[in-house]
Amino acid sequence: MSAVVDALADEGLALVPFVSIKGEPPAEVREALVAATREALRNVVRHSASTDEVHLFVEGDADSVLVVVRDRGVGFDPGSVRAGGGMTGSYSALRRYGGETLVTAWPGDGTKVTFRWPAAEPTGAGAPGTGR
Repeated sequence: MSAVVDALADEGLALVPFVSIKGEPPAEVREALVAATREALRNVVRHSASTDEVHLFVEGDADSVLVVVRDRGVGFDPGSVRAGGGMTGSYSALRRYGGETLVTAWPGDGTKVTFRWPAAEPTGAGAPGTGR
């Protein structure tokens, strides 16, 4: 993850990183997370037009990892995106290892990409431990 941060900062991305990894997840999960994060940050460079800074939050250990990439660029309508690129390639690769990807975007107000491994436990009625 450090190499991704350094490479994109060297390319001029105004990156505000917070990285706290207390243990390494399995190698294939780590590779999928790094590739997806790199793609999300490259998408900021390619598509956000003018963004003053991009926030990268990474926290995890050997059992779970959360990565959030957030920019305040031009955003987009997720419903208008065609299949292909990061959203079906490197982003979906994380699912093979029990992870999930959530892309939230707002036209005119930026984009937030969240990667979580393993995927969050379901919540709500009938979910174990909810008392329902």
